Amino acid sequence: MKLLLSLAFLGATLTTAQLQQINDFNSGAKISSLAKMFVYTPTNLPPNPAILVGVHYCSGTANKYYNGSPYKGLADQKKFIVIYPDSPNSGGCWDVSSKATLKRDGGSDSNAIGNMVRYAVEKYKADPKRVFLIGESSGGMMAVSLPFFLLFFFCF
Repeated sequence: MKLLLSLAFLGATLTTAQLQQINDFNSGAKISSLAKMFVYTPTNLPPNPAILVGVHYCSGTANKYYNGSPYKGLADQKKFIVIYPDSPNSGGCWDVSSKATLKRDGGSDSNAIGNMVRYAVEKYKADPKRVFLIGESSGGMMAVSLPFFLLFFFCF
């Protein structure tokens, strides 16, 4: 009986971080992208953590990228936040070439991902100077187009 109570107490005190969907990251902004935001925050997050935005490939999803990339484990070790955007487009590809996505506040996928970063910086008091992007395939193309967009987010 004592062992069972000890195990129950131990189980109650252990918390494991999980991928979490965030629904209110656009702050009411009207944008045309229906991209979804998923975030992974490790336990015992330090003050002013860094953020990694992991943008998935065509035919991928945020959940597939979360389970198939090493970023969750690295976030646990190094204590940073990982944002996993989820593409709303056919085939899971990102809009990387429309006028809307290439324009600041243009309302497309880049705007949605920028809003995800802004949300995470504010919510988790993350360091806006330590926001990093990585992506594969279509996600890599989105990562290439986002730095200019994010620079405007945090400098102006």
